[in-house]
Parts: sequence; structure tokens; C-alpha cells
Amino acid sequence: MDQKTGADIETFTLDGKQYSLDSVSTEAQNLAKQAALTSDFIAKLESRLAMAKTAQSRYLSSLKVEIKKQQA
Repeated sequence: MDQKTGADIETFTLDGKQYSLDSVSTEAQNLAKQAALTSDFIAKLESRLAMAKTAQSRYLSSLKVEIKKQQA
């Protein structure tokens, strides 16, 4: 799967309006790219957090089972 990164964007949406990078200033282009990179970074962090929460939940479930075994 070929995903574009923040540096590869050609368009961006701001407040519901879509813009072409070619239609904005160089500074706006740089800011749009940085915003896209930041969004990519946040998405990766959210994915890692979801994995960590899943692992934590499984560990806690296993811990409950183990404690119940000892109390039986």
C-alpha cells in the first residue's frame, strides 16, 4: 500500500475547504506539510497506544485468572 506522507501531499483541507499546494504561498505549503507530518505522527502514536491498551487488558485478564487459581 502506497501512502503519502506529509512531505508528499498535493492538496490539503482546512476548515472544510480544499487547497492545492500550488495555490498557496511557500510558507503555507511548508506549514501544510508540517501539519500533515504531525497528523501522521499522531496516527502512529494512537495505533501504538491502542496496541498497548490491548496488551494491558490481556495481561490483566490473565492476572485475574492466575489469582483465582491461587485462591481456589
